[in-house]
Amino acid sequence: NYNGMINFGDDGSYFFAKVLSYQGSPELKALHETVRTTGSLTDAETQKLVQMAHPSSLFLPGLVSLSDRQAEILGSYTGTTLYLDGLTELTDSQTKSLAGYQGFALHLGGLTELTDLQAENLAAYEGDLYLQTNELNSKVQDIRFKQD
Repeated sequence: NYNGMINFGDDGSYFFAKVLSYQGSPELKALHETVRTTGSLTDAETQKLVQMAHPSSLFLPGLVSLSDRQAEILGSYTGTTLYLDGLTELTDSQTKSLAGYQGFALHLGGLTELTDLQAENLAAYEGDLYLQTNELNSKVQDIRFKQD
């Protein structure tokens, strides 16, 4: 189920995800505010956010940096959609961890390049993968076709 590009405007699903992510306990709202103001979280904050997040989506467009452990934690999120469009680069290990995410859609719209290994890792993701450019989409899609 490869859909390729996505409209990153405030269309229905994007707006819905944004609203749901910011609802919840004061602690959950504080974690979202930390991401919005600092662009990052600690490992413990990431774990807490994943545990408290709404089951339909985790919307983190302000997250601009990520540790390998945080990628593992985010990859374990059990909701349907994971929005990480603020990340502009990932390590090989991080792409492998995020590809393990079991949800319906993984949004990595901030990435501007992928190594061959990173593309191979992301090609293993079984849901809908949303990347920024046709070039990145094609790189991952070509690997998926070769695997089939």
